[in-house]
Amino acid sequence: MSHISVIQTKLFDHDLLIAALKKMGYTVREEENLTLSGMDRTVKVDLLIEVPYSAPIGFRKGKNGYRITADWFRIQLDRKTFTNELMQQYAYLSVMKTLQEQGFDLVKEETGEKNQIHLLLRRTGE
Repeated sequence: MSHISVIQTKLFDHDLLIAALKKMGYTVREEENLTLSGMDRTVKVDLLIEVPYSAPIGFRKGKNGYRITADWFRIQLDRKTFTNELMQQYAYLSVMKTLQEQGFDLVKEETGEKNQIHLLLRRTGE
């Protein structure tokens, strides 16, 4: 069975989305006329990642953020796990970017038992 599903996200920053996907180990394709197909439906996407032994996952920019578009019946990943990991990586990169812009330097980073990220930062004097 094949069915294209769309997950609305609050991911707005194009560059952070690509960086998060790359940090997760995916190669991101960004070109004109990228599409995903399932059953009798074809959907245009802005970004595409290839998933080993699976159908690709697409991302399309909307007015409320990027939408994850995929045929989850043909993907060897858990939808919730993938989405949660993407959100965590995106949030991490967003926080790091903002803190660096505000003059903070990363001193120490630890990942806890429940995949929680703990950061120790120091603000450099001007």
